[in-house]
Amino acid sequence: MTRRAAAVTLVVYAFIFGGNLAALWLIVSSAGRNLARHDPFAAIDLVVAIVSLALILIVLYSFAAFLIAGVNANEERVWVRRPLGAREVQRSDLAAIREGKSMQPLARGMQIYQFIGRDGVEAFHIQKGPYSPADVLALATYLGVPLQTRA
Repeated sequence: MTRRAAAVTLVVYAFIFGGNLAALWLIVSSAGRNLARHDPFAAIDLVVAIVSLALILIVLYSFAAFLIAGVNANEERVWVRRPLGAREVQRSDLAAIREGKSMQPLARGMQIYQFIGRDGVEAFHIQKGPYSPADVLALATYLGVPLQTRA
């Protein structure tokens, strides 16, 4: 998926999100506090609307993460932007880029590239999927660090 397609999808989901908020507001304001007295299925509709809103927020967050994804580097530092802030490491402190698997609870086993500092600790990681091995090798060459792959 290209960034333009993701941006269009993000806008479409934003409109769906706005429509769901409006529908939720209409349901709650018209039914008042006692939903079951007016319509026995109104409470079910409300739960479905809230679950739909939650799912749309998750999708919006995912697309926002995709839109800002990318590794950036200059003469001084290497960083990756995230929806909730950037992670960075000084170029002089970067020791290697290592192929590995995520150990985070919800992404356990996902293929990643780890940016390892001179102290041996992971500074940050990126998903392996969007990047070709040739691109990551070119980045490692540019940064002057080895690319450690699993044999």
